[in-house]
Amino acid sequence: MKIQQLVVEYLLNVQESINANEMALKGELRAAAGHVANLDTHLHRLQSHNKMLKRELKMYTAVVKTCENMLTYYGLDSAEIFLAARAAANHYGANPPAPFAKEGVREEGLGK
Repeated sequence: MKIQQLVVEYLLNVQESINANEMALKGELRAAAGHVANLDTHLHRLQSHNKMLKRELKMYTAVVKTCENMLTYYGLDSAEIFLAARAAANHYGANPPAPFAKEGVREEGLGK
C-alpha cells in the first residue's frame, strides 16, 4: 500500500511539473507571437516607406532626364557640367577669396 501511495504521489508530482512546464511554454509562445506581430507591423511600415522612396526616386529620375534633355537641346553636355560642378564642390572653401575683393585690384584710401 505504501508503494502505491508513493507511486501516486510521484505521478501527481510529474503531472504538476508537466503542467507548469506547459504554462511556461505557452507564455513564451504568447510573447513570441507578440514579437512576431510587432515585427510584422514594422515590416509593413518599412515596405510602405520603401514604396514611397521608389516613387520619389522615379519622380527625381524623370526630372533629371528632363533636365538632361533640355541641356542636350541647348547643345550642352550634362556630363561635363556635372564634372565641373563636382570639381568646384571639391575645391570649395580650400582657398576662399576675400569678401568683396577683386583679384589684381589694390585697395586705396579715400583721400588719394
